[in-house]
Amino acid sequence: SADDGDINSGTASFNIEMPFNGYIRYWTEDTAGNSTSTTPSNLGADISEDANVFLWIIENDKPVIEDPEIEIVGADEQVQSDGIGKNGWYTKPVKVKSTITDSDTDSAKASGLGSITYTYTKVDEDGLPNGENSSVIKTVGEAELGSEFKYSYSVVTDELTNNIYKFGISASDNAGNKADDPKDIGLIKVDTENPNIPEFEQEDSNTHWSNKGYWITFKVNDNEADGKTVSGVDSSKLNSKFEGVRVTYSTTSGKTEADSELLTDGSGVQYDPETSEYKIYAQKNGYYTIRVTDEAGLSSYRETGVDDIDYLQPVAELTNISDPDNERGYYTDVNKKIHLDIDAYDQSSSEPAGASAFSNIGAVEKYLRKATA
Repeated sequence: SADDGDINSGTASFNIEMPFNGYIRYWTEDTAGNSTSTTPSNLGADISEDANVFLWIIENDKPVIEDPEIEIVGADEQVQSDGIGKNGWYTKPVKVKSTITDSDTDSAKASGLGSITYTYTKVDEDGLPNGENSSVIKTVGEAELGSEFKYSYSVVTDELTNNIYKFGISASDNAGNKADDPKDIGLIKVDTENPNIPEFEQEDSNTHWSNKGYWITFKVNDNEADGKTVSGVDSSKLNSKFEGVRVTYSTTSGKTEADSELLTDGSGVQYDPETSEYKIYAQKNGYYTIRVTDEAGLSSYRETGVDDIDYLQPVAELTNISDPDNERGYYTDVNKKIHLDIDAYDQSSSEPAGASAFSNIGAVEKYLRKATA
């Protein structure tokens, strides 16, 4: 303080050792008892309710950004893994939340939050921006923080779905102190869509019978119609050349994979890397099921039935014939008609082969031989 009744004007200097967090309060008074009534400039914002007392906050502490948290939207709280897929993917939409505080001990010594900016950007698997307008930038300013000091504020992103995102946040207080960057939570990968198996293309399907079989062609993908990036067919589920694609066969519809025969490369399935097409060579009637799993663990399957393959020969059995003319089994009467009864049928069995019915029953040729003495 300065107290000298002979001083009519002048400057009083005070030194404050830093770092210092707290209030600066000053006033002047003359010997007649009159107090300061003019407002000083360039000393900060006056937060005093007393018109004759000026009060400022000096602060050197940085705001603190809590480590961002990921909230799964619509997850069943009773199921711990609900919405958490495989390989770091989420299978339900998510939001990212973070809380910023300007003092965790004594808010009376903090200047209050001044500005918060957070971003979420669509990126590729390397963390690089994915296309134009891939970033959403939002700033929290005085409109949200208010004219009065706020010492804590939480931000929450919009729902993030079917893409890979990167989250960033920065904040500063009214004193201009900038917060340190929080922990990097890495890539946020969201895939809520099951992989897709378009319709099969079946060669000669249901148009005519085959005694060899025919090809069934199909493709798989894990992309939405609007081209959003999702996790892709799972490369960890290798079935020979088939990444995340498994083909099974069963004589009965609706069988599980465990109750079906697994077809692998070279045993009824082919893959063409140039066209990205899979081919099943159906050699027997039954049900062929394609099961596809993506990186996030989401699965789809599609079944197709085959019932027009017949690889078993028909059967013709002689059940009756006219008696021969002599004991040696010869027919000697050239004018005699020989009667034959032949049972013919397209055989069935326990094997998955169909019965295509007859297209033709061949004529029985007669070979007659005259008896000799």
